[in-house]
Amino acid sequence: MPALSDTRALLFARFAEESLNVRDEDGFRGLVRQHVQPLLPHATLLAAIGRVHFDHLQILHIVDVDYPQPFLESLPRVFRVNERPAFARWLSTRSAVVLDTGSDEVPMSEQERAEVEVIGNGRLVIHGVPDLSGYMGSFLSFAQVPRDIPADDARMVVNLLCPHLHAALCRLPQPLTKDDAVLGNLTQIEKQLLGLLAAGRTNAEIAKLRGKSPDTIRNQLYKLFDKLNVGSRAEAVSLLLASKTLSDIRID
Repeated sequence: MPALSDTRALLFARFAEESLNVRDEDGFRGLVRQHVQPLLPHATLLAAIGRVHFDHLQILHIVDVDYPQPFLESLPRVFRVNERPAFARWLSTRSAVVLDTGSDEVPMSEQERAEVEVIGNGRLVIHGVPDLSGYMGSFLSFAQVPRDIPADDARMVVNLLCPHLHAALCRLPQPLTKDDAVLGNLTQIEKQLLGLLAAGRTNAEIAKLRGKSPDTIRNQLYKLFDKLNVGSRAEAVSLLLASKTLSDIRID
């Protein structure tokens, strides 16, 4: 396992300190250009915030650092694990993965190989923070990492950088999504029902707490699910946990 030299350890300490001061996207880009580049030379970085589940990544927001605009415009918003073996490797190992078209170390789909060739000029390093609760995860893709940097060294550096970059991303103001708009239009009763669902209450318990019949609660939940365009209690709660508009809702 490689180790940081004294010089790089000082650079990393400065990066970690400066990462705490990031408050907007320009600040994040400045952090990457000034403090990540010396630790891991690369051409571009794609940083995505979204819901990282065991079987897919749903991108909610992207902060790019010098990424090609045409690629960003064509980037899918959902990545399926069963279609992307390299992505699956990252999720299963919870560690940085080096994708290199000149190496067979990490299996890639044809789509992944094409992306690495076009965007990464043959080499990408990916990592992030999976979030199986569906609340907020991150995905980082460092493109065009020079091949003279050993894979073990690149993995070590990205593993160290990732938690700090993830924390910085989570502090950024996030634009409202379509789900946020729907949640923001819920009635007070619907918000209360959603909070009770998030607390794990059964229909019978909700009925008792609200002084209503179980049939009434069942009908109210059907209407709530229809409004949220979800098919289950778990999906409804997942929307609540990911929401930026209902952070003050009571869950009890």
